[in-house]
Amino acid sequence: MDTDIDPFRPRTLGDLAGHWTRLQAMIQRPEPPHIVLVGGAGVGKSCALRLCLGSRVAVWLRCSSDPTLRDNRERIKAAARRRVETGQISWIVLEHADALHADAQAFLRRIIETSMGSTRFVLEVRDAAAIAEPLLSRTVLYTVPPLMEYEIRAEIMKRAPHLSMEKAQAYASACDGNVRWAVLQGLALEKIKA
Repeated sequence: MDTDIDPFRPRTLGDLAGHWTRLQAMIQRPEPPHIVLVGGAGVGKSCALRLCLGSRVAVWLRCSSDPTLRDNRERIKAAARRRVETGQISWIVLEHADALHADAQAFLRRIIETSMGSTRFVLEVRDAAAIAEPLLSRTVLYTVPPLMEYEIRAEIMKRAPHLSMEKAQAYASACDGNVRWAVLQGLALEKIKA
């Protein structure tokens, strides 16, 4: 939901549509778990992670462009074994982790088992069934609740303020829960009118 052309994009977790306080509380624990973050397309998973984690992200990878992790294994190993200040946690975020091949998931399971106590993984997925049981058993599953139509409409109106209520409602109804798509439609229509 984060776009360069959107001057109203969320800058704090409170600006983001949905209920993210439980995820934030889980991440801010003194000993947070490894997390599998499950939710539909465009609900704000990546944006929420950026806002929750801030500068504590050591590695952020999009697994759809490297489903074997061949090009990034050494980088992940180095980040997982890196020491940080006492009491600090370093995070490795893997977007679209449901695209990972079986050998890449086995690699991640081994890294999670052997990494330093100060590194945590977030596997961001649309389908938790694509993650192998040995990897799932080492994580906490967090499912993002889908947004209601009125919440999506409010997000569209907030981020495309010149859009009519009727048009915002039409996008909210048609988006199938994908807030990113709905907002981008509203921004595109607003840009055309300008």
